[in-house]
Amino acid sequence: MPKASRSYLALPAITLDQLQKLGRDIAVARKRRHLSMRDMAARMMVNLKTVQRLEKGDPTVGIGIVERDLAIGVGRNGRQATLRNALSDVASFGLSRKDAVQMARAMQQTVKHSWVDLFRNNGFTPAEIERLRTCFIAVDEPLENENDATTSSLRR
Repeated sequence: MPKASRSYLALPAITLDQLQKLGRDIAVARKRRHLSMRDMAARMMVNLKTVQRLEKGDPTVGIGIVERDLAIGVGRNGRQATLRNALSDVASFGLSRKDAVQMARAMQQTVKHSWVDLFRNNGFTPAEIERLRTCFIAVDEPLENENDATTSSLRR
């Protein structure tokens, strides 16, 4: 059996804080949808302990598990794992559109400016990092049209 990665130990404190916030937000969204942790685990095809760790913001929960949860419980566009989809259902998280956009922008910037160093510091070669670059395309995804979409969506 492969040894578990300890790369999470190199995560900046702000990233760990944001993972915990994401976990709390996932828990709130699950509860607003009247789903038990067991129901959520069944939908995600994981065990109960994984959902508990996810909602606590445990950085060792695989990103595929988080994506599966996002596809199930976040957004109005089905399985799209995009920032726009996440922002399409901000009311489920008890957030205003403005607050959600600010949080998404902060997360984008954190990931955009730290993912390469994190991988490099954990022994990834430049070639491996280049192969992974497409996995981080969403960090450049526009959240809103700065001039009119933010303003019009805030009025709704």
